[in-house]
Amino acid sequence: MGAERSSSAILMQGEKRAEIPALSSVWLDNLIFPEADELKNYISYEFWTDGQKVSWGTTLFCAPKHFAFEDPGLTWEVNGNEIRIHADAYAKCIEIRDMQQDLKLSDNYFDMNAGAVCVTVLEGQAAHLQVRSVYDIGKINE
Repeated sequence: MGAERSSSAILMQGEKRAEIPALSSVWLDNLIFPEADELKNYISYEFWTDGQKVSWGTTLFCAPKHFAFEDPGLTWEVNGNEIRIHADAYAKCIEIRDMQQDLKLSDNYFDMNAGAVCVTVLEGQAAHLQVRSVYDIGKINE
């Protein structure tokens, strides 16, 4: 886990180990990020078990309407049943949808750091995709 700039440059990072029984939750100690700018930085976290990432996400220090989002420059490519999403900066609430049909995807609503994420098409054909994030909220059906 770490505090990051909206460009996804890591400001601080660390690791916490925890044993979590099945079908339960565990509170972790509070984490302090004294250098974080609440309007420009966010937290990114991942949960691993047996060498495999099983969950991940991000959280803001402020309400999304106050966060200084950068244009993530979202691009995507479809290769068979895989959609590869690329972002140049942090992207919150990425939504993937096909404008002409319902698709069943392995994930269609998520946050991501700068880099790439792959999503699998489980049903349907990804032909008329729209991929957007909170940054694009003011743009209607481009």
